[in-house]
Amino acid sequence: MQCKSLEQAKSCSSEGVTKNHKLYSISDDVNICKISCSNYRPKILLLESGSEISWLTKKISDIPLLAPLLYGRGIDVIEQTTPQISSALKLKEKVILLPRGHVLGGSALLNAMIFSYGHPDDELLKEFLHSNEEFLSELFDKMEGLSYIFLLA
Repeated sequence: MQCKSLEQAKSCSSEGVTKNHKLYSISDDVNICKISCSNYRPKILLLESGSEISWLTKKISDIPLLAPLLYGRGIDVIEQTTPQISSALKLKEKVILLPRGHVLGGSALLNAMIFSYGHPDDELLKEFLHSNEEFLSELFDKMEGLSYIFLLA
């Protein structure tokens, strides 16, 4: 089951998908850092919603130097600054594009800062690409001792 909103995610929680774990929405909770840092070494699972992306787009977003090429391509929500005097001098219209959203924003934005690879077997799992209730239940069962679940929306 793919949760499109915080309310739907909470209903998933009440159905027993998240069992005894705490579910937070990153976009709705301003005190998220205080909550997660109150527990020593919390175990956190991030659930990130978003559209499907092609294999090539995913590979490009995994390479830090190439990830900015995907900004403004329709696969992400992009915020842009007002025209800058000096920091964006050579950029188009003197604005800086900031990804915020489901593909390049959130946890995936880290790929623009660090070089990371997932396990190749992850890409073969249809359940991984199309979340469903049974798959999430199994995932949560495997995450023993999980302190928090964050929904990136």
